[in-house]
Amino acid sequence: MIVDKIKKREPSAKQITNKVDIPIGKWVKCDKCKEIIYKETVRSNLRNMP
Repeated sequence: MIVDKIKKREPSAKQITNKVDIPIGKWVKCDKCKEIIYKETVRSNLRNMP
């Protein structure tokens, strides 16, 4: 039956890729709030602390 053939279809025809081109080492994750922050911003903020 047609229904059996539809159920047996493999999703291999559609390849879903969720790759994001993010440079390694440029971002850090805050342990407290779990937010992703640009590393240079963190360094700049630490330099400007009184």
